[in-house]
Amino acid sequence: MTTITLKLDDDLKSKLEMYASKHGQSLSDSASYLLNRGYEIEEDDLDGPYTEEEERLFYSPENISAIDEGIRQLEAGEIVSVTLEELRAMIK
Repeated sequence: MTTITLKLDDDLKSKLEMYASKHGQSLSDSASYLLNRGYEIEEDDLDGPYTEEEERLFYSPENISAIDEGIRQLEAGEIVSVTLEELRAMIK
């Protein structure tokens, strides 16, 4: 393993930082990964982990109500039980 210093324009550095953050990596790890793959950073790679539609569905009143009920059950020491079908319904 060796250490290198790169000079990048601000825009490319910003994109690399966003890519690293999205993938839970350090800037150095992401740069190494991308250089090893010969990968060009695309705009889609910079999007957050969730689309606006996914966030809208997650924060829907029905889902927030289900989360609140789960918290109430947990705080009351009750078992929180959700079927796979119920989980799928929450994300639709």
